[in-house]
Amino acid sequence: MLSKLEEFIENKHVQYVITAVILFNAVILGLMTNKALYTQYGALLDSLDEACLVIFTIELAIKLVAQRHRFFFSSWNIFDFITVGSSLVFSFGAVSALRVFRVFRLFKVISSFGKLRLIVIALIETLPSMYWISMLLAIIFYIYTILGYNLYGEEFGDLFGTFGMSVFTLFQTMTLESWASQIARPIMDAHPYAWIYFVSFTLITTFVMMNLVVGVVVESINKVSQMEKEEQAAREREKAQQDEAVVENLNAEIAVIREHLEKLETMLAEKKMKESK
Repeated sequence: MLSKLEEFIENKHVQYVITAVILFNAVILGLMTNKALYTQYGALLDSLDEACLVIFTIELAIKLVAQRHRFFFSSWNIFDFITVGSSLVFSFGAVSALRVFRVFRLFKVISSFGKLRLIVIALIETLPSMYWISMLLAIIFYIYTILGYNLYGEEFGDLFGTFGMSVFTLFQTMTLESWASQIARPIMDAHPYAWIYFVSFTLITTFVMMNLVVGVVVESINKVSQMEKEEQAAREREKAQQDEAVVENLNAEIAVIREHLEKLETMLAEKKMKESK
């Protein structure tokens, strides 16, 4: 019974339905942000949203019953458990402001699409490398923050007047958001050689460090993708071995049956010979 429940909930057609419900729920939550629409159809939208949550809860309950303790061996099952569980608390909680957190239910879409799972796993794999890249970026930011404060803080207090302002100015420069017109050129009017400071910082942070981050992420995605292919190939080999074992067992059973039939035919032939005499 439990195995049939598990086969049912893991069936690809059932999963397609769950994915469709997730996307439908995303549309409902989006429509709820329209005040005019929510004023007119708020009750209907709330009912549809709660119906989606009921479907997610049923799916989770079936998995818990079918898989029992094995349910918590899967990190994606735990992810769904937290997502749906928090949605239940926030959707039916006494504090209406907490209902906004039901949007986190949409994270279930990550566990429904294999490619999204791949990207999330790859991002998690990059965390050790990202830590050291972040450390290097922080050191660069610190050096340029101190330089900017000492070089331009007195004249341009709105940009480099404090340590915090300097960090924010450099962050805006790194994102390339109006850094030339609002930051660099006004300072260059007073300090012609300030371009060296800004260009060097932009080259290091935006073009070198960010490309380094992209390279790490791409490498991690390729690595995780290769691992997934190897695991898939291993599963296919295991299945092929199991099929071969089943075929061998069937052949052995057929050979035994043939042997018994041959013995039976021999016995019948001997019996006919005796009766004919």
